[in-house]
Amino acid sequence: ESGKMDINISDVKIESIADNIRDYFKHGTSQKNLDFIVEIDDNLPDTISTDQQKVEQILKNFMSNSLKFTEEGKITLRFHSSNEQSETGKSKICVSVIDTGIGIQEEEIIKITKPFEQAGNPMTREHDGTGLGLPIVKSLAELHGATMHINSEHGIGTRVIIRFPASRTLHSTG
Repeated sequence: ESGKMDINISDVKIESIADNIRDYFKHGTSQKNLDFIVEIDDNLPDTISTDQQKVEQILKNFMSNSLKFTEEGKITLRFHSSNEQSETGKSKICVSVIDTGIGIQEEEIIKITKPFEQAGNPMTREHDGTGLGLPIVKSLAELHGATMHINSEHGIGTRVIIRFPASRTLHSTG
């Protein structure tokens, strides 16, 4: 809230983040009979320089929203590189959460990234929440120098992507 938050950067195995999120949401996705897919592209380095706890907090928020708003189909957690390369030749590492949920109307996307705002009509809203999740996630991403993008189609699903700067990308350790 005050804009004062520290991040503790260390070299983190991408697979460790993926395993923790998989374990955390295994029960919830199976309880709703949703396919839960975790993908790590082969061309990624093993390690990213980041605050593991905060990155997992970002992903837990995205996954919780996907779980809340997806009644059938699947949720995919995907670690991949962007098509953009930096001057050092490193690609940005991206993490996407993709679902087949109810989606978000285009005009609602900007609204939901503002504190205390939620999509839909407050009088007919079926899901609880404070409206703080996505604004906090956006702030956590920005602390890492990352950007957050939301692509959604109402009735089809949503894809939320975090793009970490190439400076966070480490070479594979083998």
